[in-house]
Amino acid sequence: MKIGIITFWETQDNYGQVLQCYALQRILESMGHKPFLIRYRLFTDWRFSPTQMKKIVNPLVVLKHLWWIIKPPRNIMTTAAIDRHFDDFKEKYICSSEHIWESHKELQKYPPDADIYMCGSDQIWYSFYDVYRYRNILKAFYLDFGKKKKVAYAASFGRTDFMPSYYKLVTPLIANFAAVSTREVGGLTVCRQLGRIDAEVVLDPTCLLTSDDYKRIAVAPDVDEPYMLLYILGDYKSVIEQAITYSNIRNLKIYYIGSQGNDDLSEIYPQLIAIYPTVEEWLGWIAGCRLIITNSFHGMAFSILYHRQIVVITKFGLTRHGGDDRFFTLLESVRLLNRIYQGEFEKLADTLIDYEQVEQLLSKSRTHSLDYLLHSITESI
Repeated sequence: MKIGIITFWETQDNYGQVLQCYALQRILESMGHKPFLIRYRLFTDWRFSPTQMKKIVNPLVVLKHLWWIIKPPRNIMTTAAIDRHFDDFKEKYICSSEHIWESHKELQKYPPDADIYMCGSDQIWYSFYDVYRYRNILKAFYLDFGKKKKVAYAASFGRTDFMPSYYKLVTPLIANFAAVSTREVGGLTVCRQLGRIDAEVVLDPTCLLTSDDYKRIAVAPDVDEPYMLLYILGDYKSVIEQAITYSNIRNLKIYYIGSQGNDDLSEIYPQLIAIYPTVEEWLGWIAGCRLIITNSFHGMAFSILYHRQIVVITKFGLTRHGGDDRFFTLLESVRLLNRIYQGEFEKLADTLIDYEQVEQLLSKSRTHSLDYLLHSITESI
């Protein structure tokens, strides 16, 4: 069957965003289907989504809206300080629609040609408090177009504290799905409030493949000496300084990968060696490191797939809140909650991971997730 997938795709430096799309396509192809990316540009809908009526009389809102028309704000999804050849990766490995839909309205007017519509992973069902401004994007990612079978695989909400207006908007949309699955445990709570008590938790698409599957595209770095890898979004001063101290004690070079519009921390910490790898090189850097420190979900996921020593940084420590739920869900499933940083860096870095046990647990989750995906596609509505 021809399966049209809608998800985030415009990034130029978010490695996980591209690889989750890549992985889902590979899995669907292995099942005998013809998946393709529905290239929907969400930024147009984001900028021009209607605001609440009560704000229209506010002159500041009107002036801001006019200024956006004259000088549109920068789309951080399509910019990066240094070219990492993401477009080359997409062109080579991701089957995409020729057409690019510029709005939800256009998706409704000219629905993609497919047998099944699927919304993929990542935080596609997230919304700011101002749901009215974000509503057209939500409609697109809730597959509010076309008259085909609709499936959600590992969709992520990114939070659980939505406004009543969110539930009012999306409840009738999610009711049209033949199958709904979410990436995080917290997502089940939201799904139940939306009336989908049948929703299940499944693995992120990247974890449906194994490290052997990624070998065909990974490119190893040209580095002889052992090294640590720092893949952190933002400036976590305490952790970074401890990582630098640890690298000096263990005589390890420490490489830093910036991403998602974040500043180059090597300008602040000269001990860090800044690198800007392609997607293929990013996989190789993770596969070859002695230790990785990350607050990225996909940085963590691939570290587990490659059996690396890992220090996981969450925003709220051991408090399962908001976006941190995605870390907890995966770490719990493979019994690695003890990899979350709580202040003792050296002890955590030196504690070896039992990857034999991890693989057994991950394999079980992978089997369940693949079975669910297969069933959700083949079962009639």
